[in-house]
Amino acid sequence: MFENFNLNINGRQNRFIASIVAGVLAAIILGTLYGVIMHSSNLSSEFALLYIGVGYLIGNVVKVVGRGVQRQYEFSWVAVGCTVLAILIGDMVAALGVDIFFHLNLLGDVYPIVFNGFYNFFENPAVVLGLVIRASSAYMAFFNSRITVNMR
Repeated sequence: MFENFNLNINGRQNRFIASIVAGVLAAIILGTLYGVIMHSSNLSSEFALLYIGVGYLIGNVVKVVGRGVQRQYEFSWVAVGCTVLAILIGDMVAALGVDIFFHLNLLGDVYPIVFNGFYNFFENPAVVLGLVIRASSAYMAFFNSRITVNMR
């Protein structure tokens, strides 16, 4: 009885929902992969530069599923949100291992382990560098999730 005459809006809404689902799945997979690498290697230094690659890949996933969005900021914010989710998952898995997914009572242990170091800016300058790298991964996801047009 009711027909949708504005097919462009309907297609855009479907692409938006699909980009959210694909971005969240990519965030879970990439965040877990980063956390497993960091947890199993037991390195004292952090390879937070991998988060820039995570942001780049999540931006590409949102762009491909959104079919090359152009100047549409809601797709870019989806990529940023998914990158932040990947960072949180990666830090949790790096701190406590993959058991965090199977034993939810460990979530209470995440806050003191992961976020305690962020308050020690003056004692550990590497914390500031880690935060800058995490912010730049969100920046990478924001600008990589849409197509830029060359104005000539």
